Amino acid sequence: MPAPVSALGPAAGPSGTAAPPPPELEFYNPGQSIAGALPNADTSYVLAYLVRPPEPDVVVVTGKAPTSAPGSHPSPWPARGEDIRYWSMCIGAGVRNLPTVVNRLAGGGTDYGCRADQATRLNAAGDYTYVIGAESQRAAIERIPGVTFLPFSTSLPTKLYVLLLRNMLVSSQFTNSVQSVTPADDPAAAAAAMGAYYPRASVCPLATLTAKGAAACGHPR
Repeated sequence: MPAPVSALGPAAGPSGTAAPPPPELEFYNPGQSIAGALPNADTSYVLAYLVRPPEPDVVVVTGKAPTSAPGSHPSPWPARGEDIRYWSMCIGAGVRNLPTVVNRLAGGGTDYGCRADQATRLNAAGDYTYVIGAESQRAAIERIPGVTFLPFSTSLPTKLYVLLLRNMLVSSQFTNSVQSVTPADDPAAAAAAMGAYYPRASVCPLATLTAKGAAACGHPR
């Protein structure tokens, strides 16, 4: 299995050798290794790396969404009753400098491989389900109720990708944010800090997801 590149991989251990990376599809806060690449004093990330599965499989990611202030225009913050000003999920190629996926679409548009909070579909309980697949699978994925599609690259040959969950401008009353995760190569610690808001990911056949929903892919939300 490919390992994350040095910009994403864990820090060296006491002996000076690199520690093993966290398992694939498990989110963690790598601290300075990501902060140095994506600096923002008001923003924190958890990330997970994944190896692109062969079709017809897809990657399914679920979690509880924080409540966020609506719209993209400037507005007063903190806002009463909102957990966070902005959050998003992005997919990037697993290479240095973390470029997000950029796919040129047949209709002339461009998919930049990110979904902001307001572009993410939620169910009645406030949970999201992202499904990451090929452009050839987009139509079938987007027909699944409550699902938000994220693409693998159509142009990059890489099989290694990085998922990034971003939290920006968090309310002091929201205690399960990405900012609450202590930087460490430790998915279990991230899951404990974020609770229901921790993203869970798995590989699943698209046919299973379409027929039986995310619960059949190990996501009983």
